Amino acid sequence: MREMLICIEEEFIQPSTLTENIRCLPRSEVIDIATIAVYNVTGIGRKLLSKSSKEEGTRQHDNVIARNYFTAILRKHLNMQYAQIGKIIGGRDHSTVLSNMRNFENWVKTNDDFRRTYQKVENEFEALINIHLKNKQHERLQAAFGG
Repeated sequence: MREMLICIEEEFIQPSTLTENIRCLPRSEVIDIATIAVYNVTGIGRKLLSKSSKEEGTRQHDNVIARNYFTAILRKHLNMQYAQIGKIIGGRDHSTVLSNMRNFENWVKTNDDFRRTYQKVENEFEALINIHLKNKQHERLQAAFGG
C-alpha cells in the first residue's frame, strides 16, 4: 500500500499552514522529522526516546523531558492516539502517555524554561517540515523535466 499522499502542485506555490504541509507527507516521515527536531534541540535521539520503560536510563530527567516534547508533537500534529504514541516511545501503555501529556500541559503552564525549549522544538520541527517539502518539490520538478 502506498503511504504517500498526493498534494496539489498549487499548494507549494501558495503559503500553507504547517498542518496542511504535514498532510502531504507519510506519517513515518513526520515521525522521523519530529525525532530529528527533538534531537537537534535537546541532544536526545531516537534510541533514548523509544527505550522500553524497563531499560536503564529511561527515567533520567533529560530523557523524560525530551520524550514529553516528542509525545506532544505527535499528539498535536498527527493527532495520534495515546496507544499509538506509546508503541513508538518504547511500548508504553496509553495511560502512561496520557499521564505524560498531563504533566506536559502542566509544565508548559508553569515552567518558563520548559515552555521556551518546547517552542524551540516546535520551531525546529516546522523548519524541518518545510525543508523536507521543498526537497520533495525539487525532486518532483527534476523528474518532470528529466533532471
